[in-house]
Amino acid sequence: MVKHTKILIVVLSLTLLASLVVASIGNTPASLAPNPSFETNPTTSYYTNGNSVFLWDLATAHFGTHSLKISSKQTSGAFSRWMSKTNVISAQAGQTYSGSVWMKDTGTGSYGKFVITFWNSGQGYLGSYESISVLPTSVWTQVTAQGVAPANTAFVRVEFRLYGPGTLWVDDVILNLKSAVTPTPTPSGWTLLCGEEFNAPIDPAKWKVYSSYDQNGATSDTRFMSSMTTVSNGILHLGIAMNPLTGKKYIGGGLDNEPDTKCSTLTQGRWEVRAKMPKGFGTDGYIGLYGNPHKWPPEIIITENIGKRRTINYIQQIYGTSTDPKYDVTQVIGDTWDTSFHTYVFEWEGTTLRWYIDGVLKKTANQLYSSYPMKIGAGAWSGTCGSTWPDCASSSVLPAYMDIDYVRIYQKN
Repeated sequence: MVKHTKILIVVLSLTLLASLVVASIGNTPASLAPNPSFETNPTTSYYTNGNSVFLWDLATAHFGTHSLKISSKQTSGAFSRWMSKTNVISAQAGQTYSGSVWMKDTGTGSYGKFVITFWNSGQGYLGSYESISVLPTSVWTQVTAQGVAPANTAFVRVEFRLYGPGTLWVDDVILNLKSAVTPTPTPSGWTLLCGEEFNAPIDPAKWKVYSSYDQNGATSDTRFMSSMTTVSNGILHLGIAMNPLTGKKYIGGGLDNEPDTKCSTLTQGRWEVRAKMPKGFGTDGYIGLYGNPHKWPPEIIITENIGKRRTINYIQQIYGTSTDPKYDVTQVIGDTWDTSFHTYVFEWEGTTLRWYIDGVLKKTANQLYSSYPMKIGAGAWSGTCGSTWPDCASSSVLPAYMDIDYVRIYQKN
């Protein structure tokens, strides 16, 4: 890569070279937003508004070497923003536009937001959709926003807002037209009961996002934060990052479907998840079932993988009592689960349990726990250094993400 870059320097302009380097390092997807990694002068496509200092920062970046920066002493109720020029991105009424951006806020009492706004042909405002807030942190955080263009839409604009006094950096914006989802066949003998394709922001009526509490487990050193659970381009991202605050060493992302009472209290069924595990030594990605209301055991691990043993996928049932738990574990070996998506299925039919990976039956077992209502959850975390499971991640491999394409829950016909 270095050798090729040296050759490119001779024959390409610095502007083109910077774009190629960012594409190589960041693997940034194509975007409707102009200059998405801000590696070239942003003023041709972006402008600013507010009582702040606006900079094209050449020293701080999520990927590459450049980002946008807002520094402000504005009051808590005010906001300043970088934004794309209103007539730069054409849009069409009735279409769904989905976007994400990476932000870092180092203020005190300030926060950042990503906003998608829609405009008519006369550049009249029609409406907007906002991301969750990015609170002060020293780590880059990805936020998403998605919305349907209203009637008479001609343009869509992306905005990066800083609310209150502080400093905000912005990098790697993605904006795409959301394509229709192609349905996949329902497995024979089962009927879809609940499905989540993550084509819209997380619905609190379906999902409980873990926020501001420590991950359970003697070897965990992670505090779950809602900012580490995001959705973009039809994918749920559960992140792991260094904790910029006191307390646990890491922050992580997680959620479960407890609010969806139709599908979070099942004692039979089929759970199907397409996912890619987090990459890096010391990371842990988990998808499983556990008691609702809370009770442990039982627990079903549909899939779990740690970066310390990246070729091993763990599937198991946990039974017994909380003081004397017992583990029925199977190790599936032969892949690196963090490089591509795999489809994981768990079936609970009568007293028979079955686990599949990519359509191949990997384990069949008798039910060893007493039947109890179960919900599905997922999380990404890291642990204490030197622990057998999962050990600790260094800052060089973080942030890392477990990506989930969909969750589908079926009942037997």
